[in-house]
Amino acid sequence: MFSIYNANILLVDDDVIFLEVLKSLLLNEGYQYIIIAKNAQEAFNEIRQLDCVYVITEFNLNEYNGVELIQTYQRISKLAKIIVLSNSTKLSDSFKSMRYGALSFVHKSENNWKDIILDNLRIWITHYNKRESHKLVFNFNNKNQVQIQAQA
Repeated sequence: MFSIYNANILLVDDDVIFLEVLKSLLLNEGYQYIIIAKNAQEAFNEIRQLDCVYVITEFNLNEYNGVELIQTYQRISKLAKIIVLSNSTKLSDSFKSMRYGALSFVHKSENNWKDIILDNLRIWITHYNKRESHKLVFNFNNKNQVQIQAQA
């Protein structure tokens, strides 16, 4: 049975204290599979090992800018879903994130960033699970007529 709490969630940030705060938040909410990466290389290695992953990442890490990160995550895994959580206050960073495939951009400076992250995870995990769990089945009868059915 599907549960949003069984999703793989990868947290990427070079701020180790912030990573622990975010991990604690998610564990307290009931999420079970949380992986931490302290730099981009660790994140890339983790994404390679997981089938599907929700990535919550800082926009700028020391060795990569945000666009490079997002593009590399997606190149490694087409199934990676990315939420950017950043200290960046540049509106252009938010636009770039979304343009290059991030599902959402959240500012760490927002008072309610925790609620925003939790809401984003619930929405996106539920959305993608529903979308990927429904398939169209094409049945051909003996007169070469097709019947299309949606299967859950």
